[in-house]
Amino acid sequence: MSYEQKSLGKLRGRVIHGDKVGRKLGYPTANLARHYFNRHPVNDGVYAGIATVNTRRYSAAVVIGVHDKVEVHLIGYRGNLYGTMLEVTLVKKLRVLSRYRSDDMLTLQIARDVERAKTTTLTHLGPYV
Repeated sequence: MSYEQKSLGKLRGRVIHGDKVGRKLGYPTANLARHYFNRHPVNDGVYAGIATVNTRRYSAAVVIGVHDKVEVHLIGYRGNLYGTMLEVTLVKKLRVLSRYRSDDMLTLQIARDVERAKTTTLTHLGPYV
């Protein structure tokens, strides 16, 4: 059975400008407006996913629920995605959302989330070069 058949859901939308907090912490994200997903409900949380841009697939750490947005960090992607249609298949929920006392604590957790997302999706995408 493919990861798409076992997925927790599929999100699709146009990348919009966000607050650039992820970028400041070293983990830029592609933001999708949450209102689209009201018809396709997915619980808030942090997920491992596979993001597709055009025909290229990337492992992704996905945060749903902060500031009513979906934030997608495409692991290994460099470039500008504003205005691009992005599709994300959620593979596994990694954890519930939490608040952090400092940017340093948040950055450490993001690093763990990104590593877990990469490990979780590795079997679907193959090794990273």
